[in-house]
Amino acid sequence: MNYLAVNNLSKYYGDKLLFENITLFIDKGQKVALIAKNGSGKSSLLKILQGLEPPESGDFKFHKDIKVGFLTQEPDFDDHKTVYQTIMHDENPILKASFDYEKALDGHGDLQAAMDKMDELEAWDYEQQVKLILSKFLIFDLDQKVGSMSGGQKKRLALAILLLQQPDLFILDEPTNHLDMDMIEWLEEYLTKNNITLLMITHDRYFLENICNEILELENGILYKHKGNYSKYLENKELREENQRVNVEKAQNTFRKE
Repeated sequence: MNYLAVNNLSKYYGDKLLFENITLFIDKGQKVALIAKNGSGKSSLLKILQGLEPPESGDFKFHKDIKVGFLTQEPDFDDHKTVYQTIMHDENPILKASFDYEKALDGHGDLQAAMDKMDELEAWDYEQQVKLILSKFLIFDLDQKVGSMSGGQKKRLALAILLLQQPDLFILDEPTNHLDMDMIEWLEEYLTKNNITLLMITHDRYFLENICNEILELENGILYKHKGNYSKYLENKELREENQRVNVEKAQNTFRKE
């Protein structure tokens, strides 16, 4: 199943061309990394996919029956809300039942009603997953105001929320920023083992080496596609650049002869 189709997309930043007529497709089960030099248009492409910026031309389409989750570099939270209120914002019924059960265990609510709701939604395994994910990102105080959290804590909170939402397609902008080594290793294992489809931007070469099975390289406004992991991409890139050098030399020799 095709989750995302991008067709002939072009984008300028002022007078600078970021990319022109790029086309890409992401199918179910693919794990794709988008890499490019800073300022080449990676974040602009993600903003277009979020609907935050319009392209100059072209279009894109997500499959109508899938849920898409975005992780941005700077999550936009309401600083006046608590961590609990922020996590509950998406009104996930299973997530809400899990938290109601936790509160009832602490004496805040009807325990029997909470247990009945957990049974109804078959949420017991999910409740354990909620605890696991929050603990992995060192999120323990659900009554803490989001405004009192550091930028790194907010990024980890956003990532935890996204994993709990379980979208069909993850679109991640620098997911390993503000994570320690243990968190990165756990996230790597989570994204690798689970049946997850993703498109991500990351400068963490070891992370994408172990996760991604396709690399998209954006260079000078052109999108190059490489099947395989980061090591395979480096081989392909070196071969392409060598071929380009040979073609340039041939053209220069021809020009001198003429």
